[in-house]
Amino acid sequence: MTVHLLSAAMIPTADGTYRSSKITRELFSSYASVAKLAGDLKTYVECPETAEILSTLCGFEIEANSDKMIIEDGDILLIAKPKYRLVDLRQKRKATSIADDFEFHSVVYIE
Repeated sequence: MTVHLLSAAMIPTADGTYRSSKITRELFSSYASVAKLAGDLKTYVECPETAEILSTLCGFEIEANSDKMIIEDGDILLIAKPKYRLVDLRQKRKATSIADDFEFHSVVYIE
């Protein structure tokens, strides 16, 4: 089983069943950290600015990566979905916590 950390822009289109649960940012960060320590984490965040935000949130470096994601049965997707368009997020950033501008989901993929 692989854990894939990604932004909403990188959501895969593989045929299969996806079971999604909204999670807190704390759970998102915790799940990502545990998967990284176990060597099971792959990251797919296309936008460098989003990668920087998620690096701060998770407490470890997440590099921008637009490689093609290959998922397999039982893989978990940790998805960070901005609540606003990136241009609007940049404007809001001055007034609020960055992490409050994202929704977080844990998704299990079943072939």
